[in-house]
Amino acid sequence: MMDGIFDELYLNFGGYSIGGIAQGTFRMKDGTKASDSSLQVWVIMDEEKVPLMRGLIKKFCRILGQEKMLFEDMDWSGDFIGPD
Repeated sequence: MMDGIFDELYLNFGGYSIGGIAQGTFRMKDGTKASDSSLQVWVIMDEEKVPLMRGLIKKFCRILGQEKMLFEDMDWSGDFIGPD
Protein backbone atom coordinates (compact mmCIF):
# COMPACT_ATOMS: atom_id res chain seq x y z
CA MET A 1 0.00 0.00 0.00
CA MET A 2 2.66 2.55 1.02
CA ASP A 3 4.85 1.51 -1.92
CA GLY A 4 2.01 2.51 -4.26
CA ILE A 5 1.71 5.90 -2.55
CA PHE A 6 5.47 6.47 -2.75
CA ASP A 7 5.41 5.43 -6.43
CA GLU A 8 2.73 8.05 -7.13
CA LEU A 9 4.80 10.73 -5.41
CA TYR A 10 7.87 9.76 -7.41
CA LEU A 11 6.01 9.61 -10.73
CA ASN A 12 4.21 12.95 -10.22
CA PHE A 13 6.91 14.98 -8.47
CA GLY A 14 10.22 13.27 -9.23
CA GLY A 15 11.00 12.25 -5.66
CA TYR A 16 10.27 12.53 -1.97
CA SER A 17 12.03 12.33 1.41
CA ILE A 18 10.91 10.59 4.57
CA GLY A 19 11.27 13.08 7.40
CA GLY A 20 10.64 10.63 10.21
CA ILE A 21 7.77 9.67 12.45
CA ALA A 22 5.87 12.23 14.52
CA GLN A 23 3.62 11.48 17.49
CA GLY A 24 0.42 13.49 17.71
CA THR A 25 -3.01 13.79 19.25
CA PHE A 26 -6.01 14.99 17.28
CA ARG A 27 -9.73 15.62 17.76
CA MET A 28 -11.72 13.40 15.41
CA LYS A 29 -14.94 14.49 13.65
CA ASP A 30 -17.02 12.77 16.31
CA GLY A 31 -15.13 14.62 19.06
CA THR A 32 -13.09 11.67 20.31
CA LYS A 33 -9.42 12.00 21.06
CA ALA A 34 -7.06 10.01 18.86
CA SER A 35 -3.32 9.63 19.32
CA ASP A 36 -1.18 8.11 16.62
CA SER A 37 2.11 8.10 14.78
CA SER A 38 2.38 9.96 11.49
CA LEU A 39 4.98 9.45 8.79
CA GLN A 40 6.32 12.80 7.60
CA VAL A 41 6.89 12.84 3.85
CA TRP A 42 8.50 15.85 2.17
CA VAL A 43 7.95 16.66 -1.50
CA ILE A 44 9.42 19.60 -3.40
CA MET A 45 7.17 20.87 -6.19
CA ASP A 46 6.45 23.88 -8.32
CA GLU A 47 3.42 25.94 -7.31
CA GLU A 48 1.39 24.74 -10.28
CA LYS A 49 1.58 21.15 -8.95
CA VAL A 50 -0.02 22.02 -5.58
CA PRO A 51 -3.58 21.23 -6.81
CA LEU A 52 -2.35 17.82 -8.01
CA MET A 53 -0.81 17.15 -4.58
CA ARG A 54 -4.03 18.18 -2.82
CA GLY A 55 -5.96 15.72 -4.99
CA LEU A 56 -3.48 12.94 -4.25
CA ILE A 57 -3.71 13.62 -0.51
CA LYS A 58 -7.50 13.15 -0.72
CA LYS A 59 -6.90 9.86 -2.55
CA PHE A 60 -4.33 8.78 0.07
CA CYS A 61 -6.84 9.58 2.85
CA ARG A 62 -9.34 7.22 1.22
CA ILE A 63 -6.72 4.49 0.73
CA LEU A 64 -5.44 4.74 4.31
CA GLY A 65 -8.81 5.37 5.98
CA GLN A 66 -7.76 8.77 7.35
CA GLU A 67 -10.22 11.55 8.18
CA LYS A 68 -7.61 14.15 7.26
CA MET A 69 -3.92 14.56 6.49
CA LEU A 70 -1.81 17.64 7.12
CA PHE A 71 -0.53 19.45 4.02
CA GLU A 72 1.96 22.25 4.61
CA ASP A 73 2.66 24.61 1.73
CA MET A 74 5.97 26.21 2.64
CA ASP A 75 7.93 28.93 0.95
CA TRP A 76 11.23 27.12 0.44
CA SER A 77 14.57 28.09 -0.97
CA GLY A 78 17.28 25.53 -1.58
CA ASP A 79 19.35 23.74 -4.13
CA PHE A 80 20.54 20.23 -4.91
CA ILE A 81 24.34 20.31 -5.17
CA GLY A 82 26.40 17.65 -6.92
CA PRO A 83 30.11 16.86 -6.60
CA ASP A 84 31.20 18.82 -9.68
